[in-house]
Amino acid sequence: ALKQEIVKNHQTSLDLSKQQLDLDEEKYENSLIDKSVLIQQKDSYVKAKQQLLQSSKELIIERRELANLVGLKESDMIVNLDLFEVHNLTEIEPSSFVKDSRLIQKFDFDKARFQRQLTTFEDKTMPRVNLNLGLSSLGENDKYFGSFGNRDYSWNVGVDISYPLGSRKELIDVERTEISINDVDAKKEEAEIANVQQINYLLAQVDLLSELVLLYLEQGSLAEEMVIEEQIKFSEARGQKSLVIAAKRNANLANLTYLQAAGTYQKIVIDYKAAIDQLYQ
Repeated sequence: ALKQEIVKNHQTSLDLSKQQLDLDEEKYENSLIDKSVLIQQKDSYVKAKQQLLQSSKELIIERRELANLVGLKESDMIVNLDLFEVHNLTEIEPSSFVKDSRLIQKFDFDKARFQRQLTTFEDKTMPRVNLNLGLSSLGENDKYFGSFGNRDYSWNVGVDISYPLGSRKELIDVERTEISINDVDAKKEEAEIANVQQINYLLAQVDLLSELVLLYLEQGSLAEEMVIEEQIKFSEARGQKSLVIAAKRNANLANLTYLQAAGTYQKIVIDYKAAIDQLYQ
């Protein structure tokens, strides 16, 4: 949307440059200006053509890329976005939001996975204890079932402890997993700090650009008032056509500045919404 508006602005700039060039050529033919002034205006006209060509090519490239991305015709890629929309953004406390964000939850999931692996590897390095229970009869009956009829019997309890041999691999796995857990913790802390800083920066940029857009709008309004004033003076034979053109060029330049600030504002708003998981709300 911004590039579309910039192309329109550059087209207006080219039209005004052509008007001024035609006027200066007429003045030069009537020996009212020096040739250097005419050359300077021709240079301005050529630069305006270059500017329009550049912005038009950028718009074509962008439309082509978007068309390929979404599978539509290039001619259908006309963006209808209100560049001047003012957004009422949700206020959040960055630190609290980041701790519960999906990005940070991913680190928690990764840590839980590594902790389960660590438990498994540690179990493989621990000694194994086997408890053996046996019952022996103290009676004289040598038959197996007959011995249970005898009141005198005893329990035999045995404990076998075995240590895993060649557990070097398991110990390495434990060490590697502990390193992975520490790495996740470090990355989580780093991500929390970076995301809090990003959200604070975006909020500050939104506030700044909101004020700048209003200032540029006011500047553009003043420039338009000057155009009207110069047109009135020219119609009453109190001004010159060149001053009218100059006022229009100044107003067009002010409008370009306004467009660029508004476009940057919309981009920052999108970045902020993406950072707080509200892009599609």
